Amino acid sequence: MFEALRDEQLELGLDPWAPFDDEEEWELARWLVNNVGKNAIEEFLKLPIAHKRLGTSYQSAYKLFQRVDALLHGADWQLRKVTVKGNLEGKDGQPLKEELELWFHDPVKCIKDLFSNPLLKDSIVYAPEKIFDDKDGVVRRYEEMWTGDWWWEMQGRVPTGSVVAPVILASDKTALSMFSGNKTVWPVYLTLGNIAKDVRCQPSKRAMLLIGYIPVTKLECFSEDVRSLEGYRLYHYCMNIILSALHDAGEGGVSITCPDCVIRQVYPILAAYVADHPEQCLISCCKENRCPKCLVERDERGNLKCSTMRTPASFLSKAAKVERGQMRTKDFEDLHGLRRVFDPFWATLPHTDIFTCITPDILHQLHKGMFKDHLMSWCLSILGKDGLDARYRTMPPYDDLRHFKKGVSSVSQWTGTEHKEMERTFIGALSGLVSSEVLAAARALLDFIFLAQYESHTDLTLATMTKSLKEFHKHKSVFEDCVRSFNFAKLHAMLHYVDSIRLLGTADGFNTEFPERLHIDFAKRAYRASNRRDYLIQMTTWLRRQEALAIRAAYLEWLGVASSSAVTADLDDSDNDSDNDSDNDSDDHIRRLARFHLLDSSGTRGYYLPRCCHVPNACLSAVELSQRAPCIVDAINTYFASQPGSSSLSNVSATTTINLYNYVCILAPPLLHFSPLKRFHKIRAAASYQPKDSQKPLVPAQFDTAMLIVDKLSFSNDDQSLTGKQLVSRLRIARIHAIFKLPDHYGEKEPLVYIHWYRRFQSVDSATSMFKIVPATRGHKPHAAVVPLTHVLRLCHLIPCCSRDNSPNWARETALDEGKFLFNHYIDLDLFERTRLEHLNT
Repeated sequence: MFEALRDEQLELGLDPWAPFDDEEEWELARWLVNNVGKNAIEEFLKLPIAHKRLGTSYQSAYKLFQRVDALLHGADWQLRKVTVKGNLEGKDGQPLKEELELWFHDPVKCIKDLFSNPLLKDSIVYAPEKIFDDKDGVVRRYEEMWTGDWWWEMQGRVPTGSVVAPVILASDKTALSMFSGNKTVWPVYLTLGNIAKDVRCQPSKRAMLLIGYIPVTKLECFSEDVRSLEGYRLYHYCMNIILSALHDAGEGGVSITCPDCVIRQVYPILAAYVADHPEQCLISCCKENRCPKCLVERDERGNLKCSTMRTPASFLSKAAKVERGQMRTKDFEDLHGLRRVFDPFWATLPHTDIFTCITPDILHQLHKGMFKDHLMSWCLSILGKDGLDARYRTMPPYDDLRHFKKGVSSVSQWTGTEHKEMERTFIGALSGLVSSEVLAAARALLDFIFLAQYESHTDLTLATMTKSLKEFHKHKSVFEDCVRSFNFAKLHAMLHYVDSIRLLGTADGFNTEFPERLHIDFAKRAYRASNRRDYLIQMTTWLRRQEALAIRAAYLEWLGVASSSAVTADLDDSDNDSDNDSDNDSDDHIRRLARFHLLDSSGTRGYYLPRCCHVPNACLSAVELSQRAPCIVDAINTYFASQPGSSSLSNVSATTTINLYNYVCILAPPLLHFSPLKRFHKIRAAASYQPKDSQKPLVPAQFDTAMLIVDKLSFSNDDQSLTGKQLVSRLRIARIHAIFKLPDHYGEKEPLVYIHWYRRFQSVDSATSMFKIVPATRGHKPHAAVVPLTHVLRLCHLIPCCSRDNSPNWARETALDEGKFLFNHYIDLDLFERTRLEHLNT
């Protein structure tokens, strides 16, 4: 795509920014179209200062949009009028009708656009792989879609040398107007399993494309008894139109020029459909009180029971019998739980099994469903609001942990972020407040939720998922007084996670959080750019222009002529686009990594200390008070005494000055189960201070806890991905009270940290399966030490022990001053994998 554009511009003698005069004019046009409405653009360009000083080649919004419309863009929008004839009659005695608009792109053209994007060259794979964790090829690893079994099966169905393009669809209704108008759209998105999941889940990469808007209507031309069924039929009718081009392409293949300039015969085959439960039932033509994947009875979904999977052939056979009158409609609907949709859109798609296409939905099934709607509400019923709220209010701080200062029972706006933040400390918050049986059930469910989020799985971690699910079913009866029945869809859906991961790759690549994030760009912003009347045609025009600008920006980046400011702006935009941690963006990761002092050539560990010292020339006598470091002078002298070639000249006194830092950023070693991008930790050791605004309260001191390498000589670069007992034996927890550098004449160039040790990992709390942690003392004082900053491995989180009869009587800021703690391995996925008890026992 970009090579053809470059050749055309060279032949015509045009600049890369054409039809704009130069780079500055292009940047202004891009900013105006991205951020300003048509009327505001018109007013701006008519200003005398804009006309005289800018001198742009476009003097009005009309001329600006003419140039934007001349840019290369993706597939053209198509409009199909859909007439719905109802079963109700109007005043004239004629059946009522509704005229609807179906806007869509050719999906095959969209697939070609994805394959022809050279910026995706390093992220596209053309053949399946099998990855093993052991030399004997026994323990299988599942990551990307091409590591699953589905692709291997499809590869055997297409001609040798051809490429399978696993099509991933996603759809979800979204509201456009907040308080009035009741405007709703129903976008359908498309991406490919050939593209790495970390790339296709970044909005800035534009690897997931909008292919259509399904009409949204109340179908008031039908009576209420058939309105729901007709909604099913309308959806499948529209999807048949949108995906019609996939029929021939999936059967005979299509020639596509790939980013590596090789022409391949590609077979686009529907492989996955990302949707929530109501839409999953809509897609599979089954009732919402049934499983859209298997034939489990509607009153047995709360049991740990595997049922026969549904098949397209079986559904179509039963539907044909109903249509011919050979099967009663009541049996079809009630006995089999199906809807009378006789021509579903997937019926004619080659090699497509729609029931295996339905993927796990971590957001709605686990975070919002099993945790928030069920486990949280059950525990609140047992405890009451006050007990759990008090624990969350007094939860010790952690760098990126949300503080629920009013508790959790009063949260009104629940999003995926709130769910995940509560899960990180939920088991620690319950500890001491509920029985061991409740904790066992909650712990098993949380383990399953955390394991489901792994970015890479092995046969061993999948077996652990299955074990956790069995453990939850074993203990779930403890909640019987809080729930009418366990027969609900979200609990049953957990049975299908392991099989789906083996088939299509890890579940994080199919999370519904990403399509919901796309609604901002492809629906809400587009609607706000319209005049709210006949908004769909205006939205498609706005989206075409946005796509054209994005393609031209990518083309300029590919040519290497994009300005550094433009590239930086793109990176900043991509950070803001993500609901998750900004470390998801690999470009941002590279920029952040460049600041770190790496401890090895592979870049697996390192630290970043701010260039400007926060408290320069701090006297040690003052540091003792401000940093709560009563033993810092003795600890520094002890450190020097342990160094080779030390002398009494190296000793410090209470009058010695040091350069004190409030925080340090640690680059922790990566684990195979997670993206190497998510390993930045900010460790704080900051004294309390009064803000410049004297009316604001005193900012409390913050001294974080961290995991330190006990013997650095025994912790080589090869050991940095260790887990379990081997890791725990090499590490110890300490509280960081000071991060500092000594004056140069002491000969210590590396940063040091003053710490208070906790005792080593030993006993485990049987109820929570968390390590019990107790502060270490020497001579009735904290066991203090000074160690090099390079010994700090990563941040960690401790939760004070509490009982039902001993409610928290401390503040959040003083929680770490309590005596006994639980080591919270649920604080993030990395620590969960490294130190969970099941892993230690293996």
